[in-house]
Amino acid sequence: MTFKRSAAVLAMTCWLMILFLATAGQCAAAEALLVYDIKTDDAFTGEKEAVMQTAFTSRAMYVDVRTKFIGSWMKRIFGKVTESRETTHFLLDERQIREVNWSRNNIKAYPLDQIADVTWVSERHARPQGVEEMIKERYTVAPGQFQINPTGIKAEINGVVAQRIDASLRLETYDKKKNASSVTLVKQELWVTQALPQYAVYQAFFGALASEMGLEAERLKGLSSILQYWDGSLDLIRDQLSASEGLPVKSVTSVEAVYIKDVGTPKSETIRKQIKTETLLLTSAQDAVADKTDFEYPK
Repeated sequence: MTFKRSAAVLAMTCWLMILFLATAGQCAAAEALLVYDIKTDDAFTGEKEAVMQTAFTSRAMYVDVRTKFIGSWMKRIFGKVTESRETTHFLLDERQIREVNWSRNNIKAYPLDQIADVTWVSERHARPQGVEEMIKERYTVAPGQFQINPTGIKAEINGVVAQRIDASLRLETYDKKKNASSVTLVKQELWVTQALPQYAVYQAFFGALASEMGLEAERLKGLSSILQYWDGSLDLIRDQLSASEGLPVKSVTSVEAVYIKDVGTPKSETIRKQIKTETLLLTSAQDAVADKTDFEYPK
């Protein structure tokens, strides 16, 4: 799970209409603040460390992520540890998602309603007719296999009693021309709790978000890390999603790519590569935001 842009926020920004704001504002008084440490090992960008602050009211969520790229090859390229910052505001009363671009000192705004409009999403990302026909002729895409398992296992994590939920997703595409299959395996071990007092505000916001977006609100919650790979209807896994209710305390996500050559022949060969591992850990839960400047817009 992660609310950071590389997870659910990134997935949603692909769906939304871009609008540049001429005005600037700042975070309203928050009723809860959750702070997470995130450690990532990515096959493309190397090791990363991040701190994510997520502030809530019953009608808004403010997310600020500050990342350090600490991998050796990134240091060699840039000569130092590089850093990035991503700030995103989910504003129900304004019916907008506002994303701060700190490198350009501007703000992009996305209409909230479009997230739940599946027709709009498919139209925005439709491929040219010739491309679609070529893909259908050459490739066979198997239905995604998604499973969520409430294990019943409980443990104390940083002083918080949480319960474990395991989720897995298998995506497979068969290349008829090369007689090869490409498989993506995503696994997430999620620990959630309803015992923290901040859960009431968390629940109130996502309840209000669900009334606006329907089931699509789940893409920002605890299973966001795995759901960013699922572009199908969430209605197909509605009953399973209800088992993951709770404030995220810890999440461990892994992504593995599997390539199977010469499927069904004596020469068949399987190649595996770990694409990504990510661990997120709740380090602080507060009832107020001491420093609201972390969520302000650029001056």
